[in-house]
Amino acid sequence: MLRDALLDCLLQVETVLDAWEQAPDAFVELGVGRHLRHIYDHFLAAQPAALCAHNNNDVSIDYNSRNREALIERDLLASQQALAALLQWCQQLPADDVLFNYPVVVISEVNCLQQTSASFNSYIARELLYLMNHAIHHLAYIKLLLCGVGIELPSHVGIAPSTASYQRQRAAASEGARECVR
Repeated sequence: MLRDALLDCLLQVETVLDAWEQAPDAFVELGVGRHLRHIYDHFLAAQPAALCAHNNNDVSIDYNSRNREALIERDLLASQQALAALLQWCQQLPADDVLFNYPVVVISEVNCLQQTSASFNSYIARELLYLMNHAIHHLAYIKLLLCGVGIELPSHVGIAPSTASYQRQRAAASEGARECVR
């Protein structure tokens, strides 16, 4: 279930990449490429942890690890290749709960005024959920940025699962109300 949700999320990134050629300068000038790279960075930070957990090794995820100003921020092909590698990795994630509930130590900076990192106990499943939520958050920003230059992405891009459920419930309620009027 979580693996499929991650794949769906990365397919939203693919939808964004499909729009790149419509306004390639906007992807660089508006920072769309930086948002995509940031999404990739978080997924890449978690990859070794999932592999180590599978081998019962001690596991950590360092979200401080970034590839700022990388080619994937400004080059469509490089970004597509990075996404393809992430999609392949997600497809290979095991579905067993034992791996997903494996403990992990998360390392992240916590202070904007000075360099201060902290470590937190978590689980692989929790961090995979974080990857999805984090990516959706950035996809929502990307959608707004692209809308400003006339590129409209599908309605599902950048929408949180709980928001999608709410929208479905509202649509069903509206449909039910229309049925009563007929």
